[in-house]
Amino acid sequence: MKRSLPVLCFLMVLVTLAIGQGEDTVHQYLKEADLNFYTETPDSKNDSLALFNYQKVIGHSSFNEVFDTAIKVGIFENTGVLLLEQNKNDEAISIFRKSLELQHNIQDTIFFASNLFLGEAYYSISKLDSAAAFLNIAEDIFEYKNSKLEASRLYNSLGVIYYEMGNFFQAINYFTKADDLVEQETGGDLDNPYYLYAHHSFLNNIASSMMKTNQLDTAVHVFKSLLPLDVNNDVIYLHLADIFIEKELPDSAGYYLDQISNIEIYQNIGFINQQAEVFILKDSLNSAKELLNQAIENIQREYRDFNVAGKDFRIGTSHYLLGKIFMEEKKLDQALDHFHTSLMHFDPSFNDPDFFINPDQREISFAAFTMFKSYIKKAEALAEIAKQKNDQQYWDAAFETFESAFNRVKYLSAIYDNDEARIFLGDFVIDAYNIAVEYAYCKYISDNNVEYLKKAFFFAESSKSIGLLIGNAESRFKTSIGLPTELLEKERNLNFRYSSILVKLNNENDITTIDELQKELLDIKLELSRLHDDFNQSEQFVDIKFAESEIDLDNIQKNILLKNTGLISYYVADRILYTFFVDKNTIQAFVNPLPKNLDTSIDAFNSQVFNSSLGEKFNNSTENQILYSLLLGFEKTNSLDHLILIPHASLNDIPFEVLKNEENKFLVENFAISYMFSSKFLKSNDFERSDFHKILSMAPFAVQDELIVKSNFTDLPSTLSEVQQLQGTSKIGSGATKAFFLQHFNQYPILHLATHAEVNLADIGRSFVAFYPDEIDHKLYLDEIMRANIEIGKFVFLSSCESNAGQISNSEGILGLSRAFAYAGYPNMITTKWKTSDQVSEYISKAFYENVNQGKSFSQALQLAKIQLLSDPIMVQYRHPKYWAPFIYIGSPAKLAQPNWLIAAMIISFILGILLLLYKKNYLKKLR
Repeated sequence: MKRSLPVLCFLMVLVTLAIGQGEDTVHQYLKEADLNFYTETPDSKNDSLALFNYQKVIGHSSFNEVFDTAIKVGIFENTGVLLLEQNKNDEAISIFRKSLELQHNIQDTIFFASNLFLGEAYYSISKLDSAAAFLNIAEDIFEYKNSKLEASRLYNSLGVIYYEMGNFFQAINYFTKADDLVEQETGGDLDNPYYLYAHHSFLNNIASSMMKTNQLDTAVHVFKSLLPLDVNNDVIYLHLADIFIEKELPDSAGYYLDQISNIEIYQNIGFINQQAEVFILKDSLNSAKELLNQAIENIQREYRDFNVAGKDFRIGTSHYLLGKIFMEEKKLDQALDHFHTSLMHFDPSFNDPDFFINPDQREISFAAFTMFKSYIKKAEALAEIAKQKNDQQYWDAAFETFESAFNRVKYLSAIYDNDEARIFLGDFVIDAYNIAVEYAYCKYISDNNVEYLKKAFFFAESSKSIGLLIGNAESRFKTSIGLPTELLEKERNLNFRYSSILVKLNNENDITTIDELQKELLDIKLELSRLHDDFNQSEQFVDIKFAESEIDLDNIQKNILLKNTGLISYYVADRILYTFFVDKNTIQAFVNPLPKNLDTSIDAFNSQVFNSSLGEKFNNSTENQILYSLLLGFEKTNSLDHLILIPHASLNDIPFEVLKNEENKFLVENFAISYMFSSKFLKSNDFERSDFHKILSMAPFAVQDELIVKSNFTDLPSTLSEVQQLQGTSKIGSGATKAFFLQHFNQYPILHLATHAEVNLADIGRSFVAFYPDEIDHKLYLDEIMRANIEIGKFVFLSSCESNAGQISNSEGILGLSRAFAYAGYPNMITTKWKTSDQVSEYISKAFYENVNQGKSFSQALQLAKIQLLSDPIMVQYRHPKYWAPFIYIGSPAKLAQPNWLIAAMIISFILGILLLLYKKNYLKKLR
């Protein structure tokens, strides 16, 4: 509990100057207070005396006249710290606020600590919004300070806020930065008690965040590495127990709980919750209930004794666990009561005991992920009671609770500051969407009410590509909603620095240099995080991102789906495949059990597609029949010629157009097919003919030269004619540089990149599109693409290998280069799922553009290009789908808008036709 000596010296000098003018009672009180506060061995007696005397100073009639602002701020801060240590949080907040009242809107560095402490005080009373606000002010002020130790405390506090919000990846960044700053200031000497304890604390927080991101084995390694430091090992044992509870290994969890030696911990409600979870895993439900009920009673009695509000997220966890037990025992009313009570503890501002009411959807709260699980369990309890009682009010409440939970997720995603956190959030909540879809579909079957089928569809679609949707909205609206120009410029500069360091990092082998670059990259990430918080101060910016996730089925049916177009959206649940079919007038669902060997069938089918020799014939197979029957074995498509497919989870791996029907025809032979990430992205987006006169096309490997040979990339000679056919600006060979692309791509509505691309499955951020290798920086990395602010971009043709390959997220789909371009703001694209030949790329792209210019829709233009190849005798050796199937169109239905003169001509022609018909009728009458 040793306090900072530099602050002591600063205050004592100022106090001495004041006393020199004539010591009086108030100065004596301050002197005694400081002596107790800054003692080398503080204890509760010293703290009490210090607090007593500081309060006398503050209450003295001459306080305001005698001391200047700096001394008064120091007095308020020390008093507030003492109040915090005595858990008198409300009084501490009042004192820190008095300190800030001295600021008079001047952002002076002496107010740094007041904001920091005030943020920590609000955190201690479970007000995360207020805590985050004051910590962010402290962070802004800190730019003008130069104290690494104060910074480490600030970054640790911010890391805790991000942790509670569920933004664990950013929390790790802040904890890492805090640890690095302390190491710099102290030299990283573990014999220094301050560094030892601080380093232990920060690593503990990093490992806790890793645990939350399912990096369980890595977290175990970090926690165990802390045990030899022998700094509060009981806390480490608690964390290790948490990990093995998550792994559902109760004996291992119990082993670590048994290692705890501090008897006081046994009374801690967090410890009791862990014990209860061990009992639940062992199916000892009565023992768990007894523990939890006693713990809740003890802590509430403690709150009553101290006369403070009894809101505590740990009690929320206790009620959540009790609710799970009662659900297991089929005691639904008790379960519902506990789940609702848990929500009141997770959200301190929510106090309504009516379980038909839910907390505000747009707030941050403690233990955001556990709170979400409690939300979903409450919805389940309501739905089960509704089924038992056949009570519509409970059904309505159940679906409203599901929607409230998912809206809170959308809000969190909207305010998160990085894509990694959004992807993790989306994958975390996918199981809850499964539950909601199942209840909505069952209610539809029970009532035969199509509104519940629509609800099931909405839940299924809402689960897809949450992160992509938010990132895309940010890219599109940043410049149009009036965000401050200086902030946007700052973001551009930070993104440029980020890209520069990323390039260096990806081309560096020296370990020391890599470490330095990673630290520099971390600093930029934290600056971007602060900037993102500034953006989110605009309610309009958050509102737009939040609203983007809405699905308007009526608009889709009325304006997107043409008479001959059908939408097929797949949703893979635990054991069930839901296939939603939507056309202009109807919505239907087909439900099938998931084959146990589905992934095996997909792998076998893909192997048949990928592994072939030039000229080999593609034959129908058992795997094809299984997949076709499962995915397209219904008759609703018979009258259609366009399909919009929305795959899900592992179905993203399937090249649908290769599937053969009963007549042994490829799907592409019967349908023009477009793909979409989610129906949320479907928009009306016809293109002007002038757009296709403004194409930026680039073919960096069209002509082989010495640099290309040295680069380890093969030349792509067919790309020369591929880009020369296009109108606009073509850059070939040494002219097709990354520098030119970055400088000019935002001036063109259409991009055509005929080049190499590479997907790095181990580290998806290192995937890239290649440009002419004239310098080290010739690769456009995935992270750089995502950070581009697309202003007029409408369509990109990625005529490059593997641009739609990548890792598969259950919520986001394929995490690859295609998603990066969509994230940046391109709504439509042609991309490739695997490697192909440049001869086929040339053929497909030429045919595609010719078909578009003839008025065909984009998906139809690509379909016809493939059919042309299949029937062209010159391309006979490329008829195997290995060569033509990787090209897919992702986007809404799109085509060239008809020119005004053509529309007018059609109208005139129609009118003339009517007049001619009337004339003929009159003429015939006269003849009679």
